[in-house]
Amino acid sequence: MLPFIPRSVARSAKPTPEPRVASLSASLRHPYISGNDGVQSSDQDILPAAKSKAKQSEATRAADEYAIVTSIALSDYALWSEPGLRRLVASGDEGYIPLNHILHQPPFTTAFRTVPQETAVVKAIRAHASDSFNLRMIVSASSRPTWQEPWDVENVGGYEIRRKDWKEALQRSRNYSKHEWDDRTIYMENIPLPHRSVVSICRYTLSMLRVPPTPSGSIHVQHIWLPPHHQDNPGNSPKCKGFALVTLAHSEDAGRLLSEWPWEPRHIDLRSVAEPAEAHEAARYGFRTLSKTQWNQLQEEYLAYRQKLVDEIARAEEAVEDLAGPVGRPDVQIRPSVARLTPATPNPAAEPTDKQDHSTHAAVTICAKG
Repeated sequence: MLPFIPRSVARSAKPTPEPRVASLSASLRHPYISGNDGVQSSDQDILPAAKSKAKQSEATRAADEYAIVTSIALSDYALWSEPGLRRLVASGDEGYIPLNHILHQPPFTTAFRTVPQETAVVKAIRAHASDSFNLRMIVSASSRPTWQEPWDVENVGGYEIRRKDWKEALQRSRNYSKHEWDDRTIYMENIPLPHRSVVSICRYTLSMLRVPPTPSGSIHVQHIWLPPHHQDNPGNSPKCKGFALVTLAHSEDAGRLLSEWPWEPRHIDLRSVAEPAEAHEAARYGFRTLSKTQWNQLQEEYLAYRQKLVDEIARAEEAVEDLAGPVGRPDVQIRPSVARLTPATPNPAAEPTDKQDHSTHAAVTICAKG
C-alpha cells in the first residue's frame, strides 16, 4: 500500500523514470508513455489481439460442436429410429439429402437455441468431419423426394450431405432391432454440472470411454435423449437436469460404463477408470449409470408406487365425506405443490415411442380441517 503524500510534497517530488517492462501485465497497467523508451503501450494495442484469439477459439469450438451433432444426426441409430430420414436417404440422389433437413430436427434443435447457419455447418464438416461425410452444392433442382416437410419450400438451402458409407448404413438400419439398441443404451445420473448439454454429454461419455472427444470419435455415441422433467412447461425444449439416456455404438462400451460406474455406490479405483480429471469429477458429483432395462423397471415401480398413493388419497377423501355427511363437511384441500413423491429411485420419464403416450406425473396431499 502506497504511503500518503501531501500535495505540496507530491508536486516537488522528482518523477521516477518507469523501468522498461516487456510483460503483458505491465503493458496493461501502464497505458501511457514510459519514462525511458518513450513508446506508447496502450491496451488498445493488446485487446484487439486478445479479442481476435477469443473469437477464433469460439469459432473453432462451435465448428467442432456442429460436426459432433451432425454425426449424431446421421448415425445408425438415427437412420433406424426415424423412418422419414431413412426414406429421404433411400430416395435421394446417391444418398444425398438437404443439409437443412437435419438442421431443423433433433439433435440440432435440442443442442442449439437457434438454427445454425448452413454455411457455418458446411465449414465445420469440411474442417472436422470430411472423412465421414460428403457435401455438395445444389446447382439445380434438389434431390429431395416429392413429399416435403412444411419448412422445405422456404428453407431448401444450398447444400446436400450424405454419409460416405450411406449404402452400408442404410442396409444396417433395416436389420437392427429394438432389443439391440436397448442393450446399448444406458441411463446416466448425476452428470457433472459442466457437462449438461448434448455436446458436452457426448464429449464426457467419450472421455469416460477413453476415446478422443472429436467428431470422428463421436460415432461411439449414437443418440442422446434428455428425459423431460415433471416441472417442464409443455412445448419447452428439453434441458439436461443431470440425467440422460445415452445410446452407444457398441454393447461393449455400454457394459464398460455400467461396470466402472455402477448404480449402487461402492469404492471405485479412480486410477483404473477414465481420465484422472473426469474420474475425480464424476466421483465428486456421484455419477452413476444404469442399464435401460433396469431403468424401465424402476420406472414401472415408480408408477405403481404413485398410483398406490393416489388410490389411498382417493379412499381417504371418500371416508372423510362419509363421516361428515351432507352437513358439516370438513374443508378438504388438494395441494399439488405441498409434497412430492420421493421414492428411492429417480423419477424417470419414459422415452417416447410411436406407440406410447406418457402423461406428466404429479403428487397431491389432502389437508382436512376439523
